[in-house]
Amino acid sequence: MTSVLWRYASARRGALIGADVTDAEVRHITSLTTPNMGFYAGVVIVALIAPQVAAFGYLLIAILAVLRPGGGRTQSPAPA
Repeated sequence: MTSVLWRYASARRGALIGADVTDAEVRHITSLTTPNMGFYAGVVIVALIAPQVAAFGYLLIAILAVLRPGGGRTQSPAPA
């Protein structure tokens, strides 16, 4: 859901995010918010067999999203 919201916001850059945000920053944040579909598919398969175990898989997905390199933050450009 985060990825969908970010894609919508970045498509309407002038209205929803600052006009000073560069295309490189948008691409970087897009890659950070896009989930690893293979991992999600694996957890869904596990959920069919062992739902309680899958709950920990989803917890792991959330933890990995928070602990991504850079904390999910982009570096702002140096002031000119």
